[in-house]
Amino acid sequence: MKAWQFTGTGKPLQLAELEIPRPGAGQVLLKVAAAGLCQSDVRSVYDAHGAASLVKSPITLGHEIAGTVRAVGDGVTEWKTGDRVGVCPTASAGTPGSDGPAANEVSPGYGHDGGFAEYYLGSANDLVRVPDEVDISYGAVATDAGMTSYHALVVRGALKVGMKVGIIGLGGLGQIAARVGVLLGAEVHVAEPKETTWDMARSLGATEVVADATEWAGRGFDLIVDYAGFAPPRTRPSRPSASTAPSSRSDSPRDRPPSTRRRGSSATSTTSVRSEAPRKTSPPSTS
Repeated sequence: MKAWQFTGTGKPLQLAELEIPRPGAGQVLLKVAAAGLCQSDVRSVYDAHGAASLVKSPITLGHEIAGTVRAVGDGVTEWKTGDRVGVCPTASAGTPGSDGPAANEVSPGYGHDGGFAEYYLGSANDLVRVPDEVDISYGAVATDAGMTSYHALVVRGALKVGMKVGIIGLGGLGQIAARVGVLLGAEVHVAEPKETTWDMARSLGATEVVADATEWAGRGFDLIVDYAGFAPPRTRPSRPSASTAPSSRSDSPRDRPPSTRRRGSSATSTTSVRSEAPRKTSPPSTS
């Protein structure tokens, strides 16, 4: 099979010919249909700090994976050939503070060969079913970018029906979050300086789009989540005047180094959440 592999920092990915792996006990072989390119994949290639998360080299990158089950190993009863699935990149990781494995030790593209290949071999416990009516490429995006956006907004942000919510940044994560907020019954507002994206924000169901979140000051927002990724200036307080929730990610392999991992909080009088990805453990994070 063909696979794109990392072979060293600063080097382009190398196209390799590898044997198609066979699933062992508890494992599943997938025919990869879609694999997302994450910012952390790019960082692994060009930055030695990012590459330090990888447990081996060469290694096939790619942790946003979806496809169909091609074969199952002994003991696997919940999946069968032809099932459409996505791979949760951190499902096999231990919880923070536990003796379980770190996320980068077990995540695809970090702890073992990932999804930038024709086939992917992983644990059956990491799979999530992709409904037939959902495009398989969306299944791949949902495994990390979708998980990150949802976790920040719904889990850490505790979004409820009828809340007035601000989404800062309409990049990959912000787009998903805006739509999730609308579907869950929130009044969603978007702050995005690129006016070329404003029609998209409205198509996602946003009530209002502004160029700068400072325009929201004093307007009674219940929750603001920053998906733009800017740390607050050092001359300002590290948190807004109202309560600030801690980092909203539950570690996925999309970890960021300290300089970019922090998410800036809004300076409005509301509860704000930093939109970092669900629990990552690559050494010192939004499409």
